[in-house]
Amino acid sequence: LLMDLRMEGVVLVDDQRFNFQSETTQLLRYCKVARYDAAYRCVGFQKDMGGIGAHSDADYETLRRFVEDPWMCKETLQVRCSARPLPAEQERNPVKLVVFDFDETLTMATFMPRDEGCENTMGWLPSDALVPEWTAADLIQYNFESPWASGSRVARLQSLFKSLVHGSLGQPRALAILTRNQSGVVAVLNLLRIAGLDQHFSVIWTMPAKPDGAAGAYQVDGQWTTFDPPVSAWHDHKADLLANVVTQPEAWFPQLANGKASDEPRLGSLRHLSLENVVLVDDERANFRTDSEQSMARVLRYCKVARYDENYRNCGSLNQMGGIGAHSEADYETLQSFVEQPWNFPYEPSPGLGVAAASAFHTGAAGAGGANLGEGEGHVPEGRQREVEPQELERKLPRVRTFGSPDLSSFATLPLSTA
Repeated sequence: LLMDLRMEGVVLVDDQRFNFQSETTQLLRYCKVARYDAAYRCVGFQKDMGGIGAHSDADYETLRRFVEDPWMCKETLQVRCSARPLPAEQERNPVKLVVFDFDETLTMATFMPRDEGCENTMGWLPSDALVPEWTAADLIQYNFESPWASGSRVARLQSLFKSLVHGSLGQPRALAILTRNQSGVVAVLNLLRIAGLDQHFSVIWTMPAKPDGAAGAYQVDGQWTTFDPPVSAWHDHKADLLANVVTQPEAWFPQLANGKASDEPRLGSLRHLSLENVVLVDDERANFRTDSEQSMARVLRYCKVARYDENYRNCGSLNQMGGIGAHSEADYETLQSFVEQPWNFPYEPSPGLGVAAASAFHTGAAGAGGANLGEGEGHVPEGRQREVEPQELERKLPRVRTFGSPDLSSFATLPLSTA
């Protein structure tokens, strides 16, 4: 039976997603077992637990069905939105603030110019570089445009941001960026401006705080100004920072403190925020719940952008790529619908084998097939839901493109970002 074995004849069942693909080889059929943290028997709180069927009997039927008919379980790479359970009186509170990650959420993969001006000079352009490295068109293509989606991804993002800000139900909203990027806020803003994606954002915050530079920038009437938000005053985690944004919005939105928000209903509404008024869009699941046992901060409404490894343009194999709409145009509609009515995307769907099994199947761009065991949001009770996946803690491979001239190749390496 095994004498004529081929790759499609093998299924790997594993709890670590990075075991499904190396730099040179990709498994075609696999099952991902859910990971979670939990208080376990008499040994106390344990991290990175797993196990087929640990929380859902549907795992056994899902795995059996996948092995019997793997062609029915194509992998998809789409955003997944969830709203944690809230008291009835809070459940329909509107979203007032949408916070986006930058690296591998707005970008596909972040290719940051090496020229110092990009990090230090607001309004920097590729033509200002001392050494020719990128054109503006190249930066837009490599950072933001998807080779796997039709049309312009930049145009779709611009349309999405405009729709989110104005809202179809009359609720004004502000957009912000919170990113862990070593190049800093000016570099992030410069990439956004080159692609024409900055105009709908009110503020950008970067982590961690830089001792020699600002960690924030805010926009008033089309003009951006740097400032110092209290990033270093709180635990170094996005959930903790957003919890402070809710309690002290004036410290994070200078427009509120200096009176510049009087003509901006979307900013004025931020004076009275609660956690359910905030949505975080991010490609790192670990960012939705703090790693601090003291604060226990968590994001109540969030959208998880799909992660994947892929051969990208002339860069070879890149790991931990992402990007809203990178593979599916449904991402834009899903995200907009979630922001408008997050209560229609409950964290825990109706129980039952049919729902559980259906939510276990996902698809991917490379035609691979995979099933997720116990990873439907309803499979693991709220207190035990695993928010961190080990592969997300892997170091990202440098974002490097292949040049015709060897003299320029050293200038295209990404200053690595981790969120």
